[in-house]
This record gives sequence, structure tokens and C-alpha cells, in this order.
Amino acid sequence: MIFSILTLSITCLGLLGLIAFITGQRQKEISIRKVMGARAGQIAPLLFGNFILLVCISCLIAFPVAALFMNKWLKLFFYNPGLKIEPFLFSAIAVLLITSFTVAFHTAKAAIANPIHGLRTE
Repeated sequence: MIFSILTLSITCLGLLGLIAFITGQRQKEISIRKVMGARAGQIAPLLFGNFILLVCISCLIAFPVAALFMNKWLKLFFYNPGLKIEPFLFSAIAVLLITSFTVAFHTAKAAIANPIHGLRTE
């Protein structure tokens, strides 16, 4: 249980770092869009779409591999409870929620920021 919590914490920190990095790289684009009159609601889909797609692709890759290994491991037990789809669905929902909250936080932070700071070098 402790190692699972540690693994999830490290994963969330990596996701937070990736989102912060990509948002920082796209700060000029966001600033230009704000100067041209875009609202936060128009900027949010630019960042949400990329990360939700990445999370969905990672789930599509990870779930069959995890199911294969879990199925082999469960065959070792005499009373095999079987492999159900609920843990996979719950983990996918949890990952999507964590990603959505993190992207929403960084999108709001970038949308509220003054565009002058993003275009300072131009």
C-alpha cells in the first residue's frame, strides 16, 4: 500500500511537471491569443485536448499489458477471483480527473497572467 501511494505520488508529480513545462513553452502562443481577444474558455481546449489524448493513449497501452500480467499472476492461486474491468475503469477515471484538475489549474494560471509578461522578449 505504501509503495502504491509512493508510485502514484511520483506519477502525479511527473504529470504536474510535464503540464507546467508545456504550458510554459506555449506561454507566448497563449499571450498572443489573449492580445487578439481570446478568453480563457477559448484557450483551455488548446491544452486540454493534448493531455486528454495522451492519457487515453497511455491507458490503451497500459491496460492490456497490466491485464496480461495480472491474469498470469492470478492463475497461480487455487481460488482465482478472476480479473474484472472495474479496477481499470476506476484507474482511468482517476487519471483523467487528476489530469483535468492539473491542466485546469495551469490553464487558468496562464489565462489570468498578463500577456505582457509572455511577450516581453518580442
